[in-house]
Amino acid sequence: MNEILEDDVFHLVFDGSNFPATVSYTATGLVQGHYYRFKVTALNKNGESVPSAEARYLAADYPSAPSQPYLISSTSTSVTFGWYAPEDNGGA
Repeated sequence: MNEILEDDVFHLVFDGSNFPATVSYTATGLVQGHYYRFKVTALNKNGESVPSAEARYLAADYPSAPSQPYLISSTSTSVTFGWYAPEDNGGA
């Protein structure tokens, strides 16, 4: 069983009782930039295990690339350059 925590209440998001070999799950419909907490349990004919330790993940993508570096100043022994932040921070 995979569960997601929202508002301090875990909700069942996947019941693997008919899929005993399944050991991964993709949670969809999440809000970018929000943290989600998950825990899992195992289930067999004797019952359900205690929950796993909780995992916390940020729903975010990779940021876009920053700008090409540009020259601010230079001397005979140094170069100072800058860059602009990426347009998209990936939601983080």
